[in-house]
Amino acid sequence: MNTTDTATIPEAADRVAAVTPTETAIEATDDVIRVRAYHLWEAAGLPSGWADHFWVRAERELQDKALTDALQASSDTPIHN
Repeated sequence: MNTTDTATIPEAADRVAAVTPTETAIEATDDVIRVRAYHLWEAAGLPSGWADHFWVRAERELQDKALTDALQASSDTPIHN
């Protein structure tokens, strides 16, 4: 947790709840992206000069997975009237 963030948990939850899906920026950490990009690069035969390609591809894959997981989790939540 960021120690410089002074928001309480309820305040942070309110901010998250107010964000629409199109505004949601799901960010993977650089380390997670780096590892995924390395695996993609390795699977492609270790081509030189393609670092940016594999970085962007890894970032997109991880963002897509995070969004899919979030949508799945929200659809599993029952709606009470």
